Amino acid sequence: MTDAINTNIGEVLRKDAASKFCEISERTLDNWMRRGIVPYSKMPSGAVRFRKSQLIEMLATYEVGGRRGEA
Repeated sequence: MTDAINTNIGEVLRKDAASKFCEISERTLDNWMRRGIVPYSKMPSGAVRFRKSQLIEMLATYEVGGRRGEA
């Protein structure tokens, strides 16, 4: 079984793949889910899935811009 599924809505990731993509632990991802920081879909089985495109958008909202040392 693969960690990612390609669909007509883009790449969909399982929790383990989503945490690896974001470079965080699954525990942190669970925390973010509870706090509403990260968007996800809950399947009827109880499994959760994450759209890679939405993870990218979410991470971009926390990006700190600018270069250090520039005058």
